[in-house]
Amino acid sequence: MAFDEFDEQYIDERLTRAFAGIHAPASLAASVMNRVRMPAPTRLPEFLDAIASIGILAFAASVVFFVILK
Repeated sequence: MAFDEFDEQYIDERLTRAFAGIHAPASLAASVMNRVRMPAPTRLPEFLDAIASIGILAFAASVVFFVILK
């Protein structure tokens, strides 16, 4: 089976052969995690949930007002 140069399997096989003998040191993962800053927690999801809840309540109130009460 012939592969073209943009075939995913062909690229995967080439990269596997090219980097077969290369191994990262065991301390690399810990070193990277120590240098990466963790994102600060944000209140945005709670804020968006509150907006959605207000919208749902407003919709329900308008349905009650315009459909049931009229």
